[in-house]
Amino acid sequence: MVQALGWIPSESALSALLSAWAIITQPAVRLEIVEVLTRLEREESRHRAGEALHQWLETRCLENAESQHYDVTCAIALALARLGYRPACPLLTTLAQSENPQIQVYAEAALRQLSDQQRG
Repeated sequence: MVQALGWIPSESALSALLSAWAIITQPAVRLEIVEVLTRLEREESRHRAGEALHQWLETRCLENAESQHYDVTCAIALALARLGYRPACPLLTTLAQSENPQIQVYAEAALRQLSDQQRG
């Protein structure tokens, strides 16, 4: 269902994906939601997805949940970069100093990608 919603270019499909995050807590489904959000084409939708991902990542950090299901944290970090969501840079900088080396690597990669996008 998540993949199907990703192919529907409407605000209601995007809203359904964003709502699904709050309802479905299984990491595999959340990873799928993150992946689908990175494929959005409309700029307004990409920005809205970036805002949501940024908020989710910020919440995970505040809850100190980076050690549990860190793969979701890593996926969100890269998704923010793919979406070109620059307001996430301060949060990604914080994550680059995480105690988890995988989170560090993904956050640093996201920051590099955002920097390259700005230059390019």
